Amino acid sequence: MNSFICLVQVLSNDRYKSVYHRAVTNEKKKRASLAMFVGPSNDSVIGPIEELIDESHPPLYGSYKFGEFVQELRNQEDKPRKVKEVFKIA
Repeated sequence: MNSFICLVQVLSNDRYKSVYHRAVTNEKKKRASLAMFVGPSNDSVIGPIEELIDESHPPLYGSYKFGEFVQELRNQEDKPRKVKEVFKIA
């Protein structure tokens, strides 16, 4: 799973789910890929968007700085990554 995609799940308070991404090669057609790396500053606060929280939809994740997310991503290197779960409210 692209770990930055899980940020959308946190921001949407689980209304949008993260998905696993995989690319399959095709012997008959050429494939081109373009990698783009975009991210907020390390001091940017990530958490559920306030307009998506109400009595029926309480916050499922705590707020955290993007730098904390990146550090957790590094801590989970060489392991099955479950970064967003670290910030989930129990």
